[in-house]
Amino acid sequence: MAKLQVVAAILLFSAQLVAADEEPEFKMHFMGLDKLDGSEKYLDYNYTGEKLSDMSFKMSGHARLLVDMDDSYTVNMRLSAAEVGEDVSKSEDLLNIQKTFCEYMRTTYKSYFYDVVKDVSNFPHYDKCPLPAADYWIKDFEFDGEEYKPFLREGAFWSEFTLTKDGKPVAGLTSRWEIRAD
Repeated sequence: MAKLQVVAAILLFSAQLVAADEEPEFKMHFMGLDKLDGSEKYLDYNYTGEKLSDMSFKMSGHARLLVDMDDSYTVNMRLSAAEVGEDVSKSEDLLNIQKTFCEYMRTTYKSYFYDVVKDVSNFPHYDKCPLPAADYWIKDFEFDGEEYKPFLREGAFWSEFTLTKDGKPVAGLTSRWEIRAD
């Protein structure tokens, strides 16, 4: 009987090792893009999206910036995560950035966004600040999340981009998505 228990323990341990080596197959589910109330005084936009695979999508859109942006505005960027099905109030912050608008353009926008969108949009150069009210577009921007799979975990995610003026939120967008292992 002891031999059977040892064999069972070895098989169970081996199965756990094999399971640990397998990466879960993640799927990204876009849940929506919402505007903060009052944003229509600052920004008007529309977009279309097309899911290309479980971890990639293509997007096109148009945004009309209705006011000039300068350092009288502050950009707040927040990325939060929670368990699938939990409310945002139970989330943890993964990223929380707060910068004046021109500092945001010279740093965060330059480092993480500009090179990704410059060839598929008329988005402004990172040294353009103040930024005049104008029409901006993006065409066939493709996001491929495959390269991020080693860093992924299951969860519900919120990405918030908020503009504040005099310490009060005046405009913003929130995107929501879930990542689930199937």
